[in-house]
Amino acid sequence: MSFNTHLIFIVLWLAFNVLFMKNPVSAQNIGIIEHNIFKQELNFESVNLHRKVHITILLPVDYEKSIDKYPVLYLNDGQDLPRLKMTEVLGKLYQNQQIKPFILVGSHADKHRIQEYGI
Repeated sequence: MSFNTHLIFIVLWLAFNVLFMKNPVSAQNIGIIEHNIFKQELNFESVNLHRKVHITILLPVDYEKSIDKYPVLYLNDGQDLPRLKMTEVLGKLYQNQQIKPFILVGSHADKHRIQEYGI
């Protein structure tokens, strides 16, 4: 599965099954590489939350060229990924072969995060 196909699948899965989003309002077409992790940032307008929702996707750096299938981990509170140094941690774990590569999708919450869990 190509990088773009898998990215579209992730976005559609989030859009229809998790956050009930529609109409992407912005997306960076080119991600950045940090600590040997490919990082993609997306923003969507959420129908139910009545706000823009930010999504961070972390992929193994060789994902686009790989024919392997990767498990996906979906996380709430994606805004905490930088504070947790997630790209650095994953990069070290992959480099030391302590875990198998996977795709991490983090949905960012805002100040109303507790109320949003009740949707």
